[in-house]
Amino acid sequence: MNIDAIVGLAISTAFLRADFDNQTSPSEVDEQEAWEGIAAQALDNLKWAEIDTAKIEIDKYVIAQAIWGMDDDELDEALN
Repeated sequence: MNIDAIVGLAISTAFLRADFDNQTSPSEVDEQEAWEGIAAQALDNLKWAEIDTAKIEIDKYVIAQAIWGMDDDELDEALN
């Protein structure tokens, strides 16, 4: 099972449930201080799918990788 892919799907679902879409920029998420809410929802999605989340950490960098394909430096640059 590809856990990274499942985490990405959980994040994508959480992103959409937070009322963001594919036109949303990282700065819009940052302005709404939505990173933590998306991460929490993604973890809930994984738990619902009976995925052990004990070793899974989701933060704004993991979200940016899943949604926009950005690495840490690219996200930091986009937010500055």
